[in-house]
Amino acid sequence: MKFQVAANVVIPEAYFNRIKTGSDVFDTLLGDGLLPGSTVTFSGKHGTGKTQFCLSLLESLSRNYSVGYISNEESVEQLAFTCKRINTFNVPIANAFYAHEIAEATKDLDVLIVDSFSKLKVEGTNSSLKTESEALKQILEAAKANQCCVILITHNTKNGMSKGTSMVQHDVDATLYIEKVEDTDLRKVWFDKNRFGGSGEIYLEMNASGYVLELKQAPSEADAPSAKKKSKIQGYYDQIESHLRDNNNSSDIASIANILNMDLHRTGMLLRDLRKMDRVVKEGRGDDARFCLTEAVVAEVECPF
Repeated sequence: MKFQVAANVVIPEAYFNRIKTGSDVFDTLLGDGLLPGSTVTFSGKHGTGKTQFCLSLLESLSRNYSVGYISNEESVEQLAFTCKRINTFNVPIANAFYAHEIAEATKDLDVLIVDSFSKLKVEGTNSSLKTESEALKQILEAAKANQCCVILITHNTKNGMSKGTSMVQHDVDATLYIEKVEDTDLRKVWFDKNRFGGSGEIYLEMNASGYVLELKQAPSEADAPSAKKKSKIQGYYDQIESHLRDNNNSSDIASIANILNMDLHRTGMLLRDLRKMDRVVKEGRGDDARFCLTEAVVAEVECPF
């Protein structure tokens, strides 16, 4: 093993030549832009608007970059019908079903979107775990070798977990999520992880003609149409804080998820909210991370007046 002084390491030129859309909406989300050769997952439940969002993103990118949208879920005719409905006429579309076809396509493109990763096949294997591992390996290597940014659409189950193993989210460079804002036409889109950029977050309106490419404000508590939902979420926050107080102000995410009867992804989102509100702090990383109440929250009980 040979260590190098960080100041002496030569940074690849690609890090400074980010892929930008030219759209205020998408560039607000992407920050410095997409890194050539990087891989991104885009996750959300069925019906949240993932396909339409990606087609709109590629339409903006197509003005200055070579792009492509590959689907193994919808035929070219179905995609073309959607493109005409939402005015994304300039997006090249195709069908492909094998990972090696995706790898081959990266040779000629700057940005490639694959819908969906979970349905890709690998020749010579029928094992779902081996297929996932080999497909990811082929795509990661091809993306880096050909300096093509690849966005892999993945699907969430009803409880909010991404289908398949956690391998994909761990190995890609960034994880992007989309969800409906209940009782509105808004969609929240955000980065949960981004190795090469900021953690942008935007709200967009979606209607029958696709996305309205104007940034919307996050719904405030006063504007929230569902007080019942607010109360339910606050109840989760209260359960987490109570659990921490009962456990000497320290607990891991698995234990918190267990008392909430909730999956780890959703529990992580609640903990992230509490950290943003300065009510909880995180100590450590990975599976060994612990969550604690902030000093101010502890003081609320010790000195209620």
